[in-house]
Amino acid sequence: MSRRATAEAAAPSSAHAATPEVSEPFGGLQGVNLLPASVRTAMALRKLRIRLALVLAVVVLLVVGASVELRVLEAQARSRVDLATSETARLNAELASYAQALDVRAAIDRATDARTLAMGAEIRWVDLITQIEAVCPPGTQVVAFAAQALAPAGGSTVGARDPLATPGVASITFTITTPTLPETAAWLDALNSIPGLMDATFTNATLSDASTAQESALYTVASSVQVNVKALSNAHAEADDAGGSTQVEETEADSDTEGAGS
Repeated sequence: MSRRATAEAAAPSSAHAATPEVSEPFGGLQGVNLLPASVRTAMALRKLRIRLALVLAVVVLLVVGASVELRVLEAQARSRVDLATSETARLNAELASYAQALDVRAAIDRATDARTLAMGAEIRWVDLITQIEAVCPPGTQVVAFAAQALAPAGGSTVGARDPLATPGVASITFTITTPTLPETAAWLDALNSIPGLMDATFTNATLSDASTAQESALYTVASSVQVNVKALSNAHAEADDAGGSTQVEETEADSDTEGAGS
């Protein structure tokens, strides 16, 4: 075998020869990486797999952490729901114990409303008669007294005998006997000056003969007058308003106490 053939046999094939990788490490000196390309590719793939595994591990940790946090939040929400449910059950049980008291309170409210409706047009007739007698001339006696008042829930006004008079909450017709005939204008002004009375009218006057010599003749005078809202006693309405305001004040005081305690 010739020397040339021996050299060709000893030289590696170009298909299987490693491609030299020139590198310049430290000091500016060039170096050659004699590893085959397949080895270098395998090393690069191994590094890539390690990086991907690290990224996947981080993602798994994040998912696990989020799942744990969601479970904790779910447990807290369920705990709050259970607490609210138990509190609702307790309040319902406590409310059931006061059911009878609520029924009693409703009955009291109905009775109060009925009393206010029935007695809303209450007029103190004795006071009015006393005041009418006070403005009468000396020696006068009230011999007849008739009144027409509103029935409960029966309307808002009562018609007057005089079509020119203003309708009121009641109408009074009375008759007096007096030794002197009162002056009409002064008599009507005196009646209208009584609180709760208005639109007084003079109906008629007659002179009766004396039955004996010792007795003097008497005048019989008939008059009518309208009663306005100022004559209403409003006793029950004022009591109801006072009770309602007291209850409101007690409620506000309880609220202030609870606020100060909290």
